[in-house]
Amino acid sequence: MLEEREPIPISDREELSRKRSDFGKFKRKIVPGKALRSDERLMSIIHDFFVNNETVIIEDDGDDIRHAIDLGFPVSEGRINKFIKSLTHAGELIVADGILQRFLKKWLPNIKIIGLGMALLNERAVRKSLGPSDLYVIEARGYNSNYKDMVNEYDSIRRETGCQMNVDLHRSAIPTGSVSSGSKVVFPEDQARWIVKGRRFDRVVVETPEDIEIFKKVTDADVIHILELAKSDR
Repeated sequence: MLEEREPIPISDREELSRKRSDFGKFKRKIVPGKALRSDERLMSIIHDFFVNNETVIIEDDGDDIRHAIDLGFPVSEGRINKFIKSLTHAGELIVADGILQRFLKKWLPNIKIIGLGMALLNERAVRKSLGPSDLYVIEARGYNSNYKDMVNEYDSIRRETGCQMNVDLHRSAIPTGSVSSGSKVVFPEDQARWIVKGRRFDRVVVETPEDIEIFKKVTDADVIHILELAKSDR
């Protein structure tokens, strides 16, 4: 299983993992990923909401690395080193993809790694936009791979906002499978139907852009990405 997979070895780890005090030009770097990158509207919101003289959107999303890890294929050390070097000299990385979040925490242990959803929920204006009539769908792979830290964070958000979430009684996020590149062991529409079954809500708010079309197929409620709760006129 992916959770049991050892991190891909990287040479010169100490050189690549800079001290957090060594920020360089940008204190925060954003890794949106291929799915968000292909959506001009959502990318425009990311730019308006986050980008300033301390925050930049990087050009290399590492999507080929994520895809290889997802399928269990090897990745060359040179390719990983190139990707890592583009992310150093930052105090914080905002990473949309859950698989990359997990591995980057191991590759760059001195840099804070946070998911895009949590980065947005840390903004008061975004958090206040959620309410009891919302079903909030967490990016499951990032949540479950960093369960110890995330479970309390999301439980706190759920208590504060009253929104529903795709978590079971054990506080594990139920995945839809919409971002999986491998064989269809989990069928996204079936999982989405299971998540919405028996719930009453007016809106679905997702952290993963691939989930938008999946939930539109199984509910008549509005389905939006969490970025759409962000305000550009901060």
